[in-house]
Amino acid sequence: MSRVSNWVQNSQVPVLGTVGRSLLSRLRIYREYTVDRRAYVRSSSWTAPRRQLAAQRQRDLTFWYHQVEKALTFPEVRRPFGAAAEANLNRILSEAGVEDVDPVVRESASRAREALALWNDRGVISEAASPLIDPTAPPGPAAEFFLTRSSCRNFDPNKKIDRQEVRAIVALAQRSPSVCNRQGARVHYLSDRADIAAALALQSGNRGFGQTVSHLAIVTADRRAFSESTERNQGWIDGALFAMTFVWALHAQAIASCMLNWSMGVTATRKLRATVGIPEHEDVICMIAFGYAAPNSRRARSERLDLDAVLTEH
Repeated sequence: MSRVSNWVQNSQVPVLGTVGRSLLSRLRIYREYTVDRRAYVRSSSWTAPRRQLAAQRQRDLTFWYHQVEKALTFPEVRRPFGAAAEANLNRILSEAGVEDVDPVVRESASRAREALALWNDRGVISEAASPLIDPTAPPGPAAEFFLTRSSCRNFDPNKKIDRQEVRAIVALAQRSPSVCNRQGARVHYLSDRADIAAALALQSGNRGFGQTVSHLAIVTADRRAFSESTERNQGWIDGALFAMTFVWALHAQAIASCMLNWSMGVTATRKLRATVGIPEHEDVICMIAFGYAAPNSRRARSERLDLDAVLTEH
């Protein structure tokens, strides 16, 4: 089977003609979906509580504490509410193995449980769980910020970004929205030139400028943050939102970037996992090349479609 799979992945076989190439294309698609299905089932399907791993327990704990937090933000909050949330929070927080859950999640869950009791018992909304929104608008004109970013394909390889600044940018990207605040996005950051070159060799969209890339982020989504068939695409959505926020955070610091798609098959993904050390339970969303633009760098004009081609007003 592996020989057939490799042949399907790598073969071009132009002599097959239209019918043969159509069949080959369908075989490739079937292979990709089969591998994705198996991976999702292994990491994301419902698991009995006694058999859950820490990541799955963290996923469920986050789901229930977020149910409480968001309910307290509604215009009209029911009282009482949250019986299922309370029962599940109590159950998970008392289970053996909960100490392996991220302490931020455990603290948030405990805070939500206290906030639920405070509301149901006294009708008081906890500022600790659901604080008021700051009505102050962000500084600076938004249009100028958005209209001044373009993809850069000519970086200054000698001008490096401080690692602490990269950490601060990732922290800003963590403000990206995610389903039930599960925060499944992950970043693998490379700054060593040899490591970057090895990763970019597996990606097909950096030819002509990859040698100038001094910093590379690989955005992934932890499949274990999701469950059931209805969430099978959520990692790609949350991971893409995170990637976009990461790029805007770079732009806010006058750091140039270029999104590099990961439209690759499972064979290339396996090689990337082995090269970088990406766990099997993380789906690769995209790569982001970033750094300071070289002097006199140019951008593609990249005209946008007419607004009415994008916007449908109902």
